[in-house]
Amino acid sequence: MKQKSISFNSFIFSIKSILTVLFPLITYPYALRVLGVNNMGRYNFINSIIGYFLLLGSLGIVSYARRDGAIIRNDKKELSRFASEVFSCNMILTVISYIILISCIFSVEKIRNEYILALVLSLAMFLTVFGVEWIYSVYEDYIYITIRQIAMQMVSMVMLFLLVHDSDDLILYSIISITACAGGNIFNFVHSRKYCNIVFTFKCNFRKHLPKTLVFFANAMMITIYTNTDQTMLGFMCGDYNVGLYGTAVKIYHVLCSVLTSASIVGVTTLTNFIGNNKVEAYNRLASHIFSIIVTLTFPFVTGGTIFAHEIISLFGGIEYIEAVNSLIILIIGLLGYVMAVFWGQCVLVASGREKCLFYITTVSAVINLIGNFILIPYFRQDAAAFTTLLSEAITALLTWRMGRKLVKINSGAQVVVQSFIGGIFVIVVSLAFKHWINKGTIALFSSIIVAGVGYFCIEFLIGNPFVKGMALKAIMIFRGKLGREQ
Repeated sequence: MKQKSISFNSFIFSIKSILTVLFPLITYPYALRVLGVNNMGRYNFINSIIGYFLLLGSLGIVSYARRDGAIIRNDKKELSRFASEVFSCNMILTVISYIILISCIFSVEKIRNEYILALVLSLAMFLTVFGVEWIYSVYEDYIYITIRQIAMQMVSMVMLFLLVHDSDDLILYSIISITACAGGNIFNFVHSRKYCNIVFTFKCNFRKHLPKTLVFFANAMMITIYTNTDQTMLGFMCGDYNVGLYGTAVKIYHVLCSVLTSASIVGVTTLTNFIGNNKVEAYNRLASHIFSIIVTLTFPFVTGGTIFAHEIISLFGGIEYIEAVNSLIILIIGLLGYVMAVFWGQCVLVASGREKCLFYITTVSAVINLIGNFILIPYFRQDAAAFTTLLSEAITALLTWRMGRKLVKINSGAQVVVQSFIGGIFVIVVSLAFKHWINKGTIALFSSIIVAGVGYFCIEFLIGNPFVKGMALKAIMIFRGKLGREQ
């Protein structure tokens, strides 16, 4: 199978990921006025609870299928058998997860009081099973799922403005949110026949698949602890209002995460294929390219985002969410650890079959996160949750780097970091200047994005950043090619 451009796939995947998270952000100003902070807190709290059962239903199957499916993607018959078994395992586990969820709804008072909301949001569990998005990752077909995502987002947005009009419409809002994020998964299942034939079977070979998925599940569980339990613990220890504040900062944080790690996510399939076929040089070359992409993009996001955190919260959440500014600043700084943790964890450890090492690392980070939350949340509320997330990501990044550096050779890694840091200084100067000179925050924000963004990439080109220089040369070659055809 022809290897597709990592840069192009990263761009497409980032659009898809952004749309998944951006829908609530686009509609937040309207939802905030109509539903209020407390209702949004209720929504975020119950959604965090559903996240655990979604994790239990998947049991690491998606990550396992993405990795092992990449090795057999050229054999349609074998992949069809593998996909059917994986899908069946996923479906059975989801049914079990649903039974446990219903038991929790009737046994935990805070969840029982929101049982309708919990049942509605739990629809994401079944829709995720039918999404089979791991197949599209295996074949690097991100264009289809992006187009599908845009269509569902547009439909959901229209539904929101037509149907949600007052604070009693939280359930309608939840249905629309599920439609936007997972409603198109049924189309995924039908369209997947292009690559393989998936059928449900009770002969799903649990003995073969589950031992391999458990490590991925354990990793996902540990990651969920320090990315999802923040809102759960805030809900139990502080209340819906603080969950609403923190949830806004987290949604913005997830948008940035999606953009910055898109290259890592789309690259795992090809990297795994290289390792599986013992193509060490190709693996090192691609890993170095992905490293250059994420480092180059991360510095301007972190520097500019930190300076304009107040304006970003005001734009997406409204004035009632201003108390979330400190949380957003902390989370944006934490992006430095997050992108490195994803790169070294997924592109190096998982691609090399060292997922057990990643499990041990994420376990340490999760325990520290939990302890930190228990100690700090009663005093610093949502800011404490943000800080423990930053701390956990930093620890994960450091430990995965120490393990991963033995498995891959990153060419010009230190050079890219220094070059991106130099460009980041320029972003800081421009951002502070625009914030000082322009009174209107939104205008200052967007003006800075344009000027600082263009200036940053120009500087990176001039000082020889390999990613920026390579993209510029490709653009020049494409332009010259088109010009030559026209002549």
